[in-house]
Amino acid sequence: MNKSTGIIVGAILVLIVSGIVVKHLVFPSTEAPTHATSKPGFMEIIEVKAKIADVLGATPSGAGNAGDHYAQAVALFVATEKVILDAAAALGEGNAKDYPDALKTLEEIRGHIGTGAKQASMDYMSKHASGKLQVSTHQDDVERLDQSINVLDILGDYYIKNKRLKDAEAMYRDMFVAGWHMINERSHIQMAMYGQTIQALALNGMSKSIEMTPDGDKQRAAMRDYLNALDEFLTALRDKELIFRKARLDAGDIWNIAENDKDRAWRVQAILAMALIKFTHDKSKANNARNNAMIEKFLNSSDPLEKAAAQAAKAYTQIDFNMVNSTW
Repeated sequence: MNKSTGIIVGAILVLIVSGIVVKHLVFPSTEAPTHATSKPGFMEIIEVKAKIADVLGATPSGAGNAGDHYAQAVALFVATEKVILDAAAALGEGNAKDYPDALKTLEEIRGHIGTGAKQASMDYMSKHASGKLQVSTHQDDVERLDQSINVLDILGDYYIKNKRLKDAEAMYRDMFVAGWHMINERSHIQMAMYGQTIQALALNGMSKSIEMTPDGDKQRAAMRDYLNALDEFLTALRDKELIFRKARLDAGDIWNIAENDKDRAWRVQAILAMALIKFTHDKSKANNARNNAMIEKFLNSSDPLEKAAAQAAKAYTQIDFNMVNSTW
């Protein structure tokens, strides 16, 4: 290589390096997904690997919306919570003498849950709570739904103490379906997790209520298999949820989940997480621009829960962020 050629090659190298530097300064890249969300199978729906018919003998098939009936149960529970909780200990021991109103209310709640349990599906969050989504891994409306179903365990204890085993079994079967509905709604990860715990609670209650029935052993075997499947389901959910438990979320992973996860519950959680990215990645113009664009994209989603999550993320302010100290 002669001197002239060396000068030319050197100049070309300088231009290439300069071009790379300019590109990163003018067009900085955004965070890419990590291996955690890029690995095969990550975006698949996590299912309970057992069938509800294995326990109940059939799958609910009603054409109505279970969520409408559960909303009535929630409204009744919220209005009478103190009355019920004051009576809980006595009712749990089978004594309703001093608490007839609490017993009557619990049976009314059971009626709403029982009607809902006859339906094939539930649309609760988008119809009854979509305008109240919070930038959090927890949602108040999910908490209240969970409490309104869980409180029936008091009634189950009352039935069992009074040897009303058929009533107890029927009620716990309804609770079991309600938990199944919560998982299958795919509305929010907390909804799925609470659905799992309600199903587990219901299986325990059903096991107690069939203790003296002729085919109890066969039924309990099916319930044990389902309970094992529930444990595996919850473990898988918690493993995946670690993505959202970091002090500083990986923006690339959050966007990847929002765009590509097959389960709406995780997509909704990821859209809500974009609210935090606004204030944890604000020193990167590229990440900020991408994050804002993603929020705007989901503001136009045809799915009401995705849209509601985007609205919550957009409305989330620095003051909101400071109040929760960047945690969920």
